[in-house]
Amino acid sequence: MEAKRLRQEEKELKEQIVLYQRRIEDTPRREQELIFLTRDYDLLKTNYQSLLDKKMQAQMAQNLERKQQVNSLRILDSARIPEKTDQTRSRQVLLVGASFRARLGFRPNLVSRINGSIFSYSPRTSKTIWEFPL
Repeated sequence: MEAKRLRQEEKELKEQIVLYQRRIEDTPRREQELIFLTRDYDLLKTNYQSLLDKKMQAQMAQNLERKQQVNSLRILDSARIPEKTDQTRSRQVLLVGASFRARLGFRPNLVSRINGSIFSYSPRTSKTIWEFPL
């Protein structure tokens, strides 16, 4: 019984030795993986930090622009109210325009002489052909 237990214990110890030997053999490969992971981590960390810095700079620039816009929208001179209205001038312009329209409205023949022929009648057809000079 004692011999059986010792053989079992010896077998377990040999299995543990094999397991530890595999771990020792895998150590350089694990070390290489660790180096790759830490290098990738460092690259990602610096990239993230640079993005954070750019975001902070953009926010600072945006805040600065807002402050400058607020400062630039100050009223320097207030609006001046005219002392005298200019109604007489606008009335004269309206009267001249109305009289000109009235004269042209009663004389369509004059308009056709000034602009050339507005419309003409073609003897070949019974339709009136509208012509506008360019």
